Amino acid sequence: MQRHAHVVRKAGIMLVLLGVLISPLNSAMAAWPYPRGGFQRDNGSVSDRRYDAGVPSLALGSLAGDPDRLVQWVGFEQQSSASKGAQDIFVKTFDAAQNRWRLRGAAQNGGSLNFDRTAEAEHPSLDFAGPLVNGQRTVPWAAWYEPVKAFGGKTNILSSRFVSDQGEFWQIAGQDRGSGVPSLNINPDQDAENPVLAGGSAQAGAPAAAPWVSWEEDSAANGKRQIFVSRARRADGADIIGGFRWLPTGAPTSAPNEPSLNVDIDRDGVEPDMIFSGPNNTVPWVVWYEEGSGRPERVFAARAIRDAAADVLGGFRWQVEPGCNGDEVNCALNRNPNRAAEDPKIASGTLPGEDPTKPKPWIVFQENNGKYDQIYVSRFDGTKFVPVGGSLNLLPNQDAEAPDIIFVGNVPFVSFVQHVGPFRLLVMRHLANPNTGRWDVTTRLRGLNVSPYRPADAPSLGSDGSTPFVAWQEGDRDKQQGVVFEAHRAPVSAAWGIVDPGVLSPVADSTQSVTITCNHIGGWAKIQTIDFALTTPGGEQTMLVRFNAPDDPQQPLSAATLALFDPDANQFLPPVPIGTDSGQETGLARLLTGESSASSNGPGSATIDLTLRFQMKAKAAQLATTSLRVVARDGTDSGFVQMEGLQQVFVPAVVR
Repeated sequence: MQRHAHVVRKAGIMLVLLGVLISPLNSAMAAWPYPRGGFQRDNGSVSDRRYDAGVPSLALGSLAGDPDRLVQWVGFEQQSSASKGAQDIFVKTFDAAQNRWRLRGAAQNGGSLNFDRTAEAEHPSLDFAGPLVNGQRTVPWAAWYEPVKAFGGKTNILSSRFVSDQGEFWQIAGQDRGSGVPSLNINPDQDAENPVLAGGSAQAGAPAAAPWVSWEEDSAANGKRQIFVSRARRADGADIIGGFRWLPTGAPTSAPNEPSLNVDIDRDGVEPDMIFSGPNNTVPWVVWYEEGSGRPERVFAARAIRDAAADVLGGFRWQVEPGCNGDEVNCALNRNPNRAAEDPKIASGTLPGEDPTKPKPWIVFQENNGKYDQIYVSRFDGTKFVPVGGSLNLLPNQDAEAPDIIFVGNVPFVSFVQHVGPFRLLVMRHLANPNTGRWDVTTRLRGLNVSPYRPADAPSLGSDGSTPFVAWQEGDRDKQQGVVFEAHRAPVSAAWGIVDPGVLSPVADSTQSVTITCNHIGGWAKIQTIDFALTTPGGEQTMLVRFNAPDDPQQPLSAATLALFDPDANQFLPPVPIGTDSGQETGLARLLTGESSASSNGPGSATIDLTLRFQMKAKAAQLATTSLRVVARDGTDSGFVQMEGLQQVFVPAVVR
């Protein structure tokens, strides 16, 4: 055992304060300092800080279809440098090798996706479609809206795909609706906004995915906003631009050739979101909310069903789920249909242990409880949407807004903006216990904001299959101060954890307590070992404990063991069944195995909760950093990462 000595002289007395350094274990300990856990930004800002920017859309993908090398693609709107009062849509990707954000499609139009660079383009939505390689969609597509001069300045929905055959550029796509404008609008002379693009296929085993777009548009019949959906199909012809035609889907309801999804065509349908879910993710789903007519805002969902009837456009009709049966209250997804709910988002996924070929849609939305806007999650059980826990707000007596949801493996993650007095903080939670509806905080409590004084907004979630990513807007856009950022969780691993300190005491031999929560995106039964380390600010290890899950993942966690690392022997002590025995002891610390415990959160959970009770055998003089390492049964290793914030406990300084 090595020791670091610090000499202090006072009144002729030498006091040597000794910290203890555990020799590195070949497989258990890496060189200090360990990387920090939590969310880490990828190199500064995505957008150019010289220009106001916001409303990001994040997607991870690979042009080569390599599932192990998925790259962050972020679409966003940014004040134009080419024309005063204009706004461009740009897309950038993160180049990890160069540690920088790279503008994509710059071979034409300066990289802007705009049809008209003098126009104010808004609300980009980005996803991958195209040929499948290794199960990965390989072509980025984007949709947005902008005013079109040929249609009297009415805002139209437009879409482009990324082309890299002869220099990178964005190829606008669709049929010519007049003056060479490939608008997706049902009626180009009506305003349309807020598109969302989703790549997928309605046929299992299809070799390619098609882009589908949903948006809101004024009805030519009554002027009310309707929710529409179109899908792209390859086509040729004199009127075809970019090799694709957009086919509206659904049965006309609001007017001839207007296949509205609205539950009530005399109310405004607002801000749709879209995903593919159902068997093998072959069923398109759309969520939106409706407002007006003196009734509360209500959230609705519908799924597409193949239908070859003559009056059904695009080969699909839309069925509201659950059925309304003559009263929209029956199909409203609000927790309380008499309270206003809005801004729904949708994701598709399965919990640990569920059939991965039969995912179901999950939705998140904000709803007012009479005083404050709360964030709620519901999941489709096959016939109806059922609540998953209560409010996700960190502060129930403060508003929360702008939610998004995504599955990473078998774990749903939700991001939203939490109001804390004058601050607007971006936070994230993940589902820890689906049986009780427990949502743990994934981010630090102060949020992901680069500056807490700049309000966060418009978070957009993405995943590389094992790790959540998020892009967001920060700053006051009314003052043209918006900046787009992106971050990912560290470690970049299927397993991760957090530490909650319990009793903190500097008194020698006093009992300390920490609660460790470790997660795996495939479920808690995939976790093999958990290492918990205490390290002084100088990098001296003072305690290392290893939790060993039962060899058989079907066994209860009461069969797990704990082992304390002995620095003098440079090895772990023989493991002891958790919850039994008086404990294990080294020259510095005493692990109370009989008072420690471990528990899962039942079927469908990703989480193991581990409580460690221990004593330091000398008076504490400083706080130690806590670090975690989680190793899965398949060998996946998170490596040691430092925990953030107040996740620290007292460690001793020995006086001689």
